[in-house]
Amino acid sequence: MADRIGWSGGIGSGSWTSRTAPATSPRPGAPAKSPVDKTAIQRQINATGRRIDDLVYELNGQTEEEIVKEANGE
Repeated sequence: MADRIGWSGGIGSGSWTSRTAPATSPRPGAPAKSPVDKTAIQRQINATGRRIDDLVYELNGQTEEEIVKEANGE
């Protein structure tokens, strides 16, 4: 298992922590070995992107209505 360092806590508070990645997670920077690995990695990337979007909306105080309008290009 690989040691990882990450941010723990909310915006404006929190701390850097060391945690251990699960044995099943791909090694950062290692090429995906199979289509299944590539699909799993892509799903993680997509989920991370959605989480970032949600945090940005929250930081900007956007309502659900404003988010939908933005997504539809209005």
